Amino acid sequence: MPNPSQTRIAIARRHGLYLADSHEVISQAVAAGDGDAESYDLLGDKLCNTDDCNTRHHEFCRAWHSAISAVSLHTVLLGDKDKEAKSKSPLVSYNAGHVADLVEPGGGPGGVDRVFEAKVISPCTLANKQGAGVCAPAPPKCGNIFGFGNTEDSYRIMIYGSAQRGRPEDGAHHPDSGQGYVPERRGHYHDALTRGKKVIALIAEVFGGLSPHPTRLLRQLSRVAAKHTTRDSTKYTKCARSYRKFHGQRISHAIVMTDALNIHDGILKLKKRALLRGAA
Repeated sequence: MPNPSQTRIAIARRHGLYLADSHEVISQAVAAGDGDAESYDLLGDKLCNTDDCNTRHHEFCRAWHSAISAVSLHTVLLGDKDKEAKSKSPLVSYNAGHVADLVEPGGGPGGVDRVFEAKVISPCTLANKQGAGVCAPAPPKCGNIFGFGNTEDSYRIMIYGSAQRGRPEDGAHHPDSGQGYVPERRGHYHDALTRGKKVIALIAEVFGGLSPHPTRLLRQLSRVAAKHTTRDSTKYTKCARSYRKFHGQRISHAIVMTDALNIHDGILKLKKRALLRGAA
């Protein structure tokens, strides 16, 4: 069960409200002359981006593992992201150079392997920060115009790569006109794509929304679950009696609540730092 502070943070984040839990500690830190505290905002975006995001990612992967396993006729493998176990993981054989988050052997069209890469991203970051290392020059941030405009392009290029467009003498690429040169980029899953595997990017944002491709996958799986000739091991509840509603809620809930937990832990660290400063 989530603690009360975690629930308050999750509700406030979903409605774009200031976080009451962080207001007092940040105000006290600023009054005491803590320069770092001035950079923290009352919406929780700074705490969301700086604290450990592994828990959020792992819960997102587990929710998708539960959704896919419920209707799959194959064993769905959950990737091990522990640094020491990466090189020994059986999932290494599905893609060289990058360990997949989920693999469904034989689950794709024609019996090909389906490989999943999960990303839970905050759209509230400094411009051109996310994905810039792989996608340089990174796509522009357009989240103020359409959904996932700050996140999806960079991470899809990071995962799938991109083909060359234009010639070097055409100059830099201009997103507005579509003119200019785009160099070829190899994504993390270049090996899996070359070997004919089906790679699916499960991209979501910290506020609980799924990008179009995982949303489409969820609809596809719900159609499979609705057929009488297939299995569905989902244990439905009164508040969600369909596959799409049930697993959509679980996936979104996993993102929102673990994001709130990360912010809650960040607030505790600020309080601890304030106590240490007072003791000194």
